[in-house]
Amino acid sequence: MEIKLMNHRILALLTAFFLLLSLSACSTSNDETVESTEETANTSDVTEETTDETTETIDTEGMTGEEIYNLALEYQQQGDMETTISLMEQSAELGYAGAQQIMGEFNQSGDYADPDYETALYWDELAVAQGNARAMTNLGILYLNGYGVEQDEEYALDLFIQATEAGDSKGPRYAGECYENGIGTEQDYETAVEYYQIAYEREDVTGTYDLGRMYENGTGIQQDYEMAASLYEIAAERNDHIGADAQYALGRLYAEGLGVEQDT
Repeated sequence: MEIKLMNHRILALLTAFFLLLSLSACSTSNDETVESTEETANTSDVTEETTDETTETIDTEGMTGEEIYNLALEYQQQGDMETTISLMEQSAELGYAGAQQIMGEFNQSGDYADPDYETALYWDELAVAQGNARAMTNLGILYLNGYGVEQDEEYALDLFIQATEAGDSKGPRYAGECYENGIGTEQDYETAVEYYQIAYEREDVTGTYDLGRMYENGTGIQQDYEMAASLYEIAAERNDHIGADAQYALGRLYAEGLGVEQDT
């Protein structure tokens, strides 16, 4: 009888012991879960703070259009085009002609978004009204091709001439192409050469190549292969798609030995 009672007591003690172990394990697991939840919450807070810092807007209150424009150029150099465009638009809306011209180019080129010629036309016209020379050329391109506006080749040429007179480097090249091909005016090779010469003097790569073509072919000017080769060589220094035509033309002259010593 005593042995049976002892066995019952031992069984009860063992049962209580294992129950305590089970409760202790559950408590530890719950504590770890709470700590893990708190860590997750803290990580979330850090992420939110980082996001807030990233999306922080730039305070331009009290800044002039020119100051915002210069700030936009700094962001452009850093490669932050989203901020650049945002700041340029602010500057343009304040009436700064340089920003209006660039907003026109952004919308016209389609480099950062799909082309929006009507918006480009809007900004170009505002900049032209303030005498911006490059905007005159860009507006001329829109009228030349009928982008966002009814095509008007005569007005396009007029804008290219105005841009040339205002000192733009691309304007004379486009004016030269109009005179060479009889666009918006009667074909006039000699006048085309005059405008290409201005483009070359203003270091426009394509205009320099165009002048080289005129010398090579003797169009509107006396044929001169040496001069053509020299002009092609200058334009070919632009080692990208813009200078590609000049590189090919220069290679052809070397292959044929025209104006340079033959070198195949």
